[in-house]
Order: sequence, then structure tokens, then C-alpha cells
Amino acid sequence: MPTLDAGLLSPAHALRSAPPSVLRWACLAALLLVGCGGSAASAPPRDTARAYAEAARRGDAEAVYALLDEETRAGLTLDTLRAQMAEASEELRDQAAAVDAALADPQLFQTRARVPLRSGQHAVLVIEGERWRLVGSLLDAVSLATPEDAVMAFRSALERRSLPSISRILARAPRAEIDAQIERFIEDTEDEPALDVDIQDNEATVRTPSGRVIRLVREAGEWHVVSVE
Repeated sequence: MPTLDAGLLSPAHALRSAPPSVLRWACLAALLLVGCGGSAASAPPRDTARAYAEAARRGDAEAVYALLDEETRAGLTLDTLRAQMAEASEELRDQAAAVDAALADPQLFQTRARVPLRSGQHAVLVIEGERWRLVGSLLDAVSLATPEDAVMAFRSALERRSLPSISRILARAPRAEIDAQIERFIEDTEDEPALDVDIQDNEATVRTPSGRVIRLVREAGEWHVVSVE
């Protein structure tokens, strides 16, 4: 299924220098991303894409310009956009039809982005409300308005070993799963006298009344949790 490729995550640069054949992709990327940080931030991404398709079909440069984020508008005049759209009118009509088809099929329309990491892996992000959030086990900048913001926020949270920051940046599903696991652990260890503790040299096993097993190791005179099973 299609995703917003990382190469489309810099719409301002793309629109300033792109020929019409590239404009059709850069413009759409800018508009899909505006739902989480631009002038139309209060509109759902799907509504923004629909408005773009209608404006592109009409050749309405003013309407398209109004949908662009502030950074893109700062580097692109309305007259320049109007000229680019005039040169790419046929491509824009085709693009509008493609957007309509994607909007009609929830399996095709994705509000997702894949951002490459230096490790060679990719961070996958989804739009929740007006923010991008990471999906999976990957994770605070002041802003979470763009995929780049979320990835750098994740990096900063990892550097600080900040659990609250990591929790904030995770998408709802993995965040809820982690919260549920924490809550279950708290409940299982509520009755300290009921814990079954077995110490063997510098290793220990603690069993809770529910059957949960906590493995620990002693390092420099202190006990540290190795795993919770």
C-alpha cells in the first residue's frame, strides 16, 4: 500500500525548484502533511486531500495556495504556483482523479510516513489527531508537528533515558499495551509478603501469586531486574 516516502517530506524545497512532472508529487505531499502542522492544521488529513483534489481539478491556484503550509508559501509565490499549475494542468487532473480513488478506498489512502534512520531501519509514523506519532517499539521535541520532529524527539528521549517522553511519543496502541503491562505488574506485586523469593548467589527469582516470574541479578551490591515473564 502507498506511503508518504521520506523524500517527499521537504515540500518547500520541492515546490520551489520542481518542474511540473515533480510538482504533482511534491504538492500532494505538502498537502497531506499540512494536516499536522500547516495553515489547515485543524482539518483532518483526508479533508485536506479532498480539498486539494477539487482545487487541482478546477485549476484553482488560489485554493491550492491556501492549503499549503506556511514554510512552503514563504518560498513560493502565488504567481509562480499559478504558472506551474498551468503548465501541468493535465497531470493535475490525473492526480485529482488518483486522490479521489484513494479517498474512496480506505485500504489505499494512508496517512503514514516512513522516515529512514541512520541505522538503516525505518521509523513508521501515523497521524493521530494533528500530530505524527511513531508506531511500534521505536520514541521529545517541543514540537511533534512533523515526522522529522517525532523522530528527533524519539532520539532525544532515548539519549535522556526518559520513560515519560518515550511514552508520550508512542502511538496509542503500543502505549496502551505498555501501560497495561505496568498496571498488571503493580497489581501482581502489591502483596510483598506473598512474593516467593529464591536467591542463588548473585541471581534471584521472584514469583508473584499470579505466577509472574521476575528474574534479577546482583551488580555492585545492588539488585537489578533482568526480565519479567
